Amino acid sequence: MAHAREEFAFRAVGLFGHFAGPLGVLQALGIEVDAVSALSTIRVHGCGGAVPGATEAIDCRQSGTTSRFALPLLTLGRGTYQVTAHQQMQRRPMGETFAALRALGTEIDETNEPGHLPVSVSVRSIASTIVAVAGDVSSQFLSGLLLIGPCLPDGLRIQLTTDLVSRPYVDLTMAVMASFGAQVVQPDDRTFVVAPTGYRATNYQVEPDASAASYPLAAAALLGGSVRISGLGE
Repeated sequence: MAHAREEFAFRAVGLFGHFAGPLGVLQALGIEVDAVSALSTIRVHGCGGAVPGATEAIDCRQSGTTSRFALPLLTLGRGTYQVTAHQQMQRRPMGETFAALRALGTEIDETNEPGHLPVSVSVRSIASTIVAVAGDVSSQFLSGLLLIGPCLPDGLRIQLTTDLVSRPYVDLTMAVMASFGAQVVQPDDRTFVVAPTGYRATNYQVEPDASAASYPLAAAALLGGSVRISGLGE
């Protein structure tokens, strides 16, 4: 997603398989990815800020996060993309993302139930730099839009129509973006202005997933015994 063709190196701490869904999306788009499981390292080769076309369906599997991040990513490409997901994921709401992408000028054809995957996405050009999205449904809708802002020609202005929930996840999104050279300004609590900086290549260490870690922690609490989770931040 950088303006120049650069490489992004990530060091993943924790379960390597957690990245299988997002990596599958990138590979379906023809973006080269080198994954070395033994080193917990992933290297993503940049596409110059222009997402390639796809000759196969983009499968987001069972991940709501992947779905709500991958769809905005497609606005950086041109052509038509088929996006699907596991049957369970197809029951989860996607309407906020669909509405925002339509505001940007993207055509969304819901091939099954309205507001849900699967869909056909047709991208011709960006028609607007201002979108509105609800903040009280899921922070993933906002994060997905924030991530593409630096690669749009004129950046992006996102206006929340409701108060934001899960603020820490949005802060995490903006912190990761800043590590790759992006700039996000908040004039007020409901407005996010993303500058058209593009992204620069860097090495980035992905911290462990505290949400996923809660399951083995809960198992120890319920069943007795103990479990050690290393590497979690505060």
